[in-house]
Amino acid sequence: MRIPYSWLKNYVDIDLPPEELAERLTLAGLAVDSVERFGLGAEGVVVAEVKAMAPLPGTEHLWVLQVDAGHAGSYQVVTGAQNVVVGARVPLALPGAVLPGGQTIETTCFRGVESQGMLCSVRELGLTEDGPEEAGILILTGKATLGADINTVLGSEEVVFVLDITPNRPDCLSIIGVAREVAAIAGGKVKLPCTEVPESPGDITEHLTISIADPDLCFRYAARVLTDINIEPSPAWMQQRLRAAGMRPINNIVDVTNYVMLETGQPLHAFDYTRLAERQIIVRRARPGEKLLTLDGSERILSEEMLVIADAKEPVGLAGIMGGLMSEITSETTTVMLEAAAFHNINVRRTAKSLGMRTEASSRFERGVDPGGVVFALERACNLVQELGAGKVMAGRIDLYPRPVTPWEVEIRPERIRQLIGVPVSDDFMRSALRRLHLELVRETEDRLVVQVPTFRPDLQLEADFVEEIARLYGFSKIPATTLDGFLQVGKKPFMMQIEDKVKEILRGCGLDEVQTYSFVNPNELDKLGLKDTDCRRRLVSLLHPLTEEQSVMRTTLLPSLLEVAALNQRRKRGPVNIFEVNRVYWPKDLPLTELPDMPRHLVVVLAGPREEATWQYDAQDNDFYRIKGLLETLVDLCKITGKFLPSTEVYYHPGRQARFTVGNQDLATLGELHPDVIAAFELSGRVYALELDLERFGAKANLTPRFKPWPRFPGVERDLALLVPEAMPAEEVQATILATGAPLLTSVELFDLYTGEQVPRGFKSLAYSLVFQAPDRTLTEEEVEPVLVRIVRTAEDKLGAKVRS
Repeated sequence: MRIPYSWLKNYVDIDLPPEELAERLTLAGLAVDSVERFGLGAEGVVVAEVKAMAPLPGTEHLWVLQVDAGHAGSYQVVTGAQNVVVGARVPLALPGAVLPGGQTIETTCFRGVESQGMLCSVRELGLTEDGPEEAGILILTGKATLGADINTVLGSEEVVFVLDITPNRPDCLSIIGVAREVAAIAGGKVKLPCTEVPESPGDITEHLTISIADPDLCFRYAARVLTDINIEPSPAWMQQRLRAAGMRPINNIVDVTNYVMLETGQPLHAFDYTRLAERQIIVRRARPGEKLLTLDGSERILSEEMLVIADAKEPVGLAGIMGGLMSEITSETTTVMLEAAAFHNINVRRTAKSLGMRTEASSRFERGVDPGGVVFALERACNLVQELGAGKVMAGRIDLYPRPVTPWEVEIRPERIRQLIGVPVSDDFMRSALRRLHLELVRETEDRLVVQVPTFRPDLQLEADFVEEIARLYGFSKIPATTLDGFLQVGKKPFMMQIEDKVKEILRGCGLDEVQTYSFVNPNELDKLGLKDTDCRRRLVSLLHPLTEEQSVMRTTLLPSLLEVAALNQRRKRGPVNIFEVNRVYWPKDLPLTELPDMPRHLVVVLAGPREEATWQYDAQDNDFYRIKGLLETLVDLCKITGKFLPSTEVYYHPGRQARFTVGNQDLATLGELHPDVIAAFELSGRVYALELDLERFGAKANLTPRFKPWPRFPGVERDLALLVPEAMPAEEVQATILATGAPLLTSVELFDLYTGEQVPRGFKSLAYSLVFQAPDRTLTEEEVEPVLVRIVRTAEDKLGAKVRS
């Protein structure tokens, strides 16, 4: 927000040096980024009127002008500006004039034609640096006196404060709002501008009807009708203030709306009344596919979430953002409808973002506009129109305010405020601070103050908000620095975060690299996986306004993202690809969304190519199914989870080369070698292995508490046992049966051989296990081990249909 100092002084009595005021504002929480100065004096520049103009012979873009500078004389000037017309009053730098940049103007010659001076633009006069671009020469109002010094007409110097306004202070996006802050901080009284409006004959209700179809999005809508409009440039003082504040002057009517917006923080818009169909205004939602040609010349395709200002036929403006081109103010405009309104801030922000638009009006509506200030701004604009002689105000005003916003009350405790600030601030100072902030003290008890908050301060809702207000007026620099006092509580990460850190640590220790990919993906990636149409992972959350089609939905699985990373690394020949990612997936409960989707965190591992680079000592070894399975076994062992591997039927894994890991009846993970069709779809090469793990289910079963197990004092007894079992029986089930039957003396069971061949009956397989029997208090004897081994064999025969292989 750019605040011209001279403009600010109109509304508050202040005479501090600009740098001092900037420092005091910053220390009080209203950050001043910089202090800029413009128009530091131009010597020998006067007002002149163009009397005649003709093309310079032999050129296509130069003009020879005859200008009258009043008592300063008449001159001939050559210019390339294309916006100059006969009768225009312009700044003329006479021969010998010195411009703010140090340039000295001399009489020169163009193609044999003498040019006695130079016409000046805004930048040449030093009136702006990085403000709005304006093409051509500065055109002055026709009321500027011929021969008058330009410094007298425009003002010799302007100091501008560049403020960084925080989102919670929309009231400070205005000159008056900053004036209130200056008055509260530095003293002085706020002086509001005049809003008296003499009315001309007529009745607005006979010439205009307004309705609000969506009061949830339009809190208040007020309008006036202006007649006998005379479109011309606004006076020099208004143009100069607008430029200093960062806006480009256009014409007197449009400039008045911008001037009042900067002054009050309330955006306004002027419509050409004669172009409104049936002289009707309807504030409504746009119809799907409805179009609007906005003032910037762009055609906007609207949706039903967007609020528009419409006449009886079509939209004429985008509420809170920009007006329509068909109803803009032109030199032919004779009657104007002037609008001031308060729109829903979130709706304006969403509309502006979805259409890629950002305007001075939208930036204010997005932060929230005070509904209580709508009429004040409207009347102020009408007052200025009459003051400039730009038109008359028809009698009457339409003001629709379906749900009036009234000031609210907040109860504060002075003792609590002193406690939080840490300084013994007196009750009298608090009362004084509240008055300076335009906050009314409505009731007072022994230990409490009840304060009424005006509608222009939406940031003051809680007692804590008043602590900040009183502290900043007291002076943050006056609050002494103290050491921390209180009880400290040892914090720790949530358990699921500890699980996640543990998993990442284990995988990094196994030689894998962590990657991070976008949660937005291309829906076609699920086709590459070969998922069926009925697969629940095809229920996708679509983005309303995706940046690209490749990032248009929220992913339901991490696997495609990591396969894309693997393919990219293979194309660039980056060596072994052993990667993992921990991130969220998004599973909607219903579509379209009525509540947030489930967002569990998952782990995916992808192994492609060799395990590691080959060296002169070792050849590179390829990844295989047993490495991906070993990674999962390492995770479950170190997190103390007991489960089993079972066959799975996931469509994107190779049949017969995949498995799932279950605990009880719950699947925690799937793993396997990718199907050749999937490898081809993602343009991968070689065999690729993947692991998918539900980290939240995994964490619910995990235990990170270390448990001490003493080293055995007595040796164990080892036995080997080979069993013939049905070919379809999982080895995991056989091992679990052996371990359960042999407890507590049986402490370890390890599979060391799998055999199917001529010596094994058809339909069976041979599983050979190494058994270790051990007791904590003695060395076991053969007489103690043999009965347990016999019991194991009998149980295997009865329960599993197994036979001892001889």
